Amino acid sequence: MRARIGDYVGTAFAPDRAMRDMSMLDYLDLAAQGGEALPPYVGNMELRALNRFCHWPGWLRKPGPPRFWLGPAGTVTPLHCDYDDNLFAQVWGSKRIFLAPPHHDEYLYPREANALLFGSPFDPEAPDFERFPLARQAGLIECVVQPGDMLYVPAGWYHQVRSLSFSLSANRWSRAMPLVLGDDASLRKGD
Repeated sequence: MRARIGDYVGTAFAPDRAMRDMSMLDYLDLAAQGGEALPPYVGNMELRALNRFCHWPGWLRKPGPPRFWLGPAGTVTPLHCDYDDNLFAQVWGSKRIFLAPPHHDEYLYPREANALLFGSPFDPEAPDFERFPLARQAGLIECVVQPGDMLYVPAGWYHQVRSLSFSLSANRWSRAMPLVLGDDASLRKGD
């Protein structure tokens, strides 16, 4: 597996971000040692052995495979938006999530990381309004997810995620219209 190490926040959306291949046992030992400014983080990991224990609601028409996120308190995924719908489930531990709607992107100084991902240098946990004055206008929502909670993050919504305790989360991305919206053609992008 690949663990995010070092300054993975500062390089989060760079092609050469700080990563290290290691076994799960080596990762857990490294996480237990502590002492780093940012604790090591395993994210966007496919664990097929766990898939049979996952029972996802059928809300998404074409969900991708479950992805898992594991790390101690203090791990963070900085503010970004995906262009896929995201169904996020908290398995154990707790996480703080900041959300901002897509029409507030002009206030968040977005930078394209790749064709499907935009990152923001703005940190809603430590706002620097001198550097990012427009961010004062961003409508940020803060929530904390606990074990058993599920959060739907629509495509295009900005979100930042921080572990408040050692935690395990899972998510599934989907590029299709959520089933709850039905087949109403007026809800599709571009219509």
